[in-house]
Amino acid sequence: MMSHVLLPFVRASPPPTTCMVSQMLDSPPPMTFPGIILYALIALVPAVFYRGTTEVFEFPKTELLATGALILSGIYAAGQVARARAAGARAWLAALPERAVARARRDPLGAAISLFLLSAVLSAVVSIRRDVSLFGAHESEAGLKTAFATAVVYFASRSLGTDARHLDRIAGAAAAALAIAVSYALLQLIGLDPFEWTRSATLGGLRRAPGTLGHANHLGAWIAMTLPLLAWLISRGKSWSGRLPWIVLGVASLPVLAATLSRGSWVACAAGGVASAVVAWAARRKGAKGGRWRLVFVAVALGAAAFMAPLLTPLRPELLLRFRQITDVRAPSTQSRVHLWRAGIRMAADHPVLGVGTDAYLAAFPRYRTPEYWRIEWNGLSAKAHNELIQIAATQGLLGLFGCSLVILLAGRAVLRASRHPDATIRSGAAAAAGTLVAFAVQDLASFTVSSTGVLAAAVAGWASGNAGVPAQDPSSRDARGAPAHAIGLGAAAAVWAFLVLFPWLADTAAAPGMRFPMASPERAGTLRRAASLAPWDGRYATELGRTLLAQAFAVPDSTQRQEGLALACAALERAAQIAPREGELHALLARTIAAQAPASDDGPHLDRVRSEFARAIALEPENANVLELAAQGYLDLGLTGEARAAALRCAALFPDYAMPISDLGVASLLEGRPDAAADTLTLALQRNWHGEEGAAMAAKSNYVAALRELRLRDLMKGKKR
Repeated sequence: MMSHVLLPFVRASPPPTTCMVSQMLDSPPPMTFPGIILYALIALVPAVFYRGTTEVFEFPKTELLATGALILSGIYAAGQVARARAAGARAWLAALPERAVARARRDPLGAAISLFLLSAVLSAVVSIRRDVSLFGAHESEAGLKTAFATAVVYFASRSLGTDARHLDRIAGAAAAALAIAVSYALLQLIGLDPFEWTRSATLGGLRRAPGTLGHANHLGAWIAMTLPLLAWLISRGKSWSGRLPWIVLGVASLPVLAATLSRGSWVACAAGGVASAVVAWAARRKGAKGGRWRLVFVAVALGAAAFMAPLLTPLRPELLLRFRQITDVRAPSTQSRVHLWRAGIRMAADHPVLGVGTDAYLAAFPRYRTPEYWRIEWNGLSAKAHNELIQIAATQGLLGLFGCSLVILLAGRAVLRASRHPDATIRSGAAAAAGTLVAFAVQDLASFTVSSTGVLAAAVAGWASGNAGVPAQDPSSRDARGAPAHAIGLGAAAAVWAFLVLFPWLADTAAAPGMRFPMASPERAGTLRRAASLAPWDGRYATELGRTLLAQAFAVPDSTQRQEGLALACAALERAAQIAPREGELHALLARTIAAQAPASDDGPHLDRVRSEFARAIALEPENANVLELAAQGYLDLGLTGEARAAALRCAALFPDYAMPISDLGVASLLEGRPDAAADTLTLALQRNWHGEEGAAMAAKSNYVAALRELRLRDLMKGKKR
């Protein structure tokens, strides 16, 4: 009732809430330990990378995120242990349903996030790759580990929402990460990068600067999401000296944003700016002072000039090209995305309820990769659909899509409710939150969430939710936890950390040095063996070990050593096939290995297994050139020219410009004693595209020479008979 009495007198006298906020700003409350962890994650996750892992950027970031989230979870668990000890275990358990309902009413956005996590868990249970769904796919890292860690960031941020400096600290941490990322990107743009990168996105031969985010698109997304928070920090500055660092950072970020050549990030930045302005305008109608719109227009003009600055550099041609391609559906990168979207939609249609499995897009993609996509990106793979809604529909089905839709709607509701808050500071903060979250959502329509952008979005959404209605209240935070509660909570978190973070980290860092060596090198095999022993649940190491051992076996001239190597390769690939039973190329590799062992074991069951594995591989991935080629070559090893010809003809029909299946047909003719047909076919093969398979091209030339030699021998024999 008191609030209703005070509200009519807002213009005459500031409400008590504003006075309280002013006092808190004059003497800011100390940060809590959970707050320190939260702000450190926002600042460090976008900034860290480590060249000692197989994936330099996203894997270290998610490991850091999971570590911080587990520390926060351990602290929360300690509070719950203290409550259970105080109330009694039975009473604590009996009160759980009532508390869950109360929390859902108090925090509907948190309830929607919990529903989304439930869908992720269910999708992981039925996943085609359970290891991937738990730990995350290589170069994606968006499994349950990352999903739960990001949710922890949201709940931690919401619990701090009533702290008047919370959004300031979120914005400051994000700005610190932006300063690091932009500084490194500027070094890359002027050619002073201290590191040499072998993998980086390019456009027309131009290497796009990724900063510390790993890809130019992610750097652009981070800039787009952080600029509204920079505007908030500038507006909160009490003097020009306090505002100047944020202004300089914003001005420096805009040309880097342009230089990323990321169309989605450009659109996201514009959308975030519009959303922020609209919410700010609506908030100012609540009675806050105006008069700064001229400054806003000047800032927009200066920002546009800074963004266009790269037009005066050698980036101009590529920048103009990307401007034209914003709405060009025929652009190569757009065409590639269209195929990825179609693949995701087909996955969702085949698995409508729970999808193919959390973060299992990469595992399922080869089955849905069309010959048209092969022509755009030969042998290309993607771990993402490059549209977050399609990605979720493909990997988590309708349940996940429903949960995601609720999260989006309730996050928007939280921001709108915060924009109507009686406190002018919170209303203006809602404008910054709106800009950040809209930029995040818009860039996800043509890209995907990474740990860096997900952490910032979760933290900002948590702030908005904490100021949208009933404040977060967790009595456990006020309990005297004591040493036993801390020991139990943090001990449990440490045990989970060892399984989810430590062992995957040790395995990846063990494998990384060997992955730089050639495929058939002993160093590569040794590091992969160690990685597979440290993380036996991870099918990636078993698969790569099998490939390496198979390449070694083919490179060994001694037949005995070759058979030993093939046996080791077969064991590794069998282990991988147990972990990933629905990957066609893996079954084709296994069949190829068994076929190579056939001269030492030519019994019927052996050949039956080869046929069975190849048939299964082709059934799983009927339009995979690698699978069809492995089948053709495996059958040729066994002298089964009929089966080899069928696989090669299928491959040639799907990929008419591909040289390998034509070469296989020539070898089949040579084995059948038809050197004339072999020579003609191999001539055609040598005129086709080998797609970098130089060794196979040399083998085709040798086979062509052999066919000509056989023809001459036949001519000589005919001459003698005459």
